Amino acid sequence: MIGSVYVKVGLFGIESCSRNGGATPVSLLERDYEYNSLGAISSIQRNMHSSLVQGGETQHTFSFTYDAFNRLLFGIFRTMNT
Repeated sequence: MIGSVYVKVGLFGIESCSRNGGATPVSLLERDYEYNSLGAISSIQRNMHSSLVQGGETQHTFSFTYDAFNRLLFGIFRTMNT
């Protein structure tokens, strides 16, 4: 592999508000994408705020493996409680 490209995408919300109008921003959903040198996605890591999920599975990781012709061979899905 010659190199990788990383992309970060996020979704933000408001965690709490005060009477004077102040608000605390919180990351609700964040995704990190990694691409291989041929432009195919090699991994996605998704982190979610605990208010969006049940059971505490707040981190999901998807990993993909390709052959020499950039054809998908297999993918792996993992969950973690963070």
